[in-house]
Amino acid sequence: MAELNISYMDYLQKWQSNNTPEEVIINELRQFGLQEVQISELLHQYKKKKIDERQRIGFIITAIGAFFGFLSCIFTMLDLFPDLRGFMLYGLTSFGIILIFVGLFLVFE
Repeated sequence: MAELNISYMDYLQKWQSNNTPEEVIINELRQFGLQEVQISELLHQYKKKKIDERQRIGFIITAIGAFFGFLSCIFTMLDLFPDLRGFMLYGLTSFGIILIFVGLFLVFE
């Protein structure tokens, strides 16, 4: 199966970039003369790769949101710009929480 992974990695990337439906992928793999077991393994790898990519993006967005929340906390406590206290307290915190929830949605869906 290792040879199969190397030779079909470009197809996996092509299918992911084109958002190819599963039926089209199965038909394309059957044209290559693959058996059903090999087709199911390739589909499993394709789905796992898509899920892993989505979770990676979700973790990055969650980390950025947590960073904005941390910055909001620090800037509010230091009170460097008293005129911007409301923005630092409510604006950055709200933005950070929104990013955290979007990231967690991508991770847990």
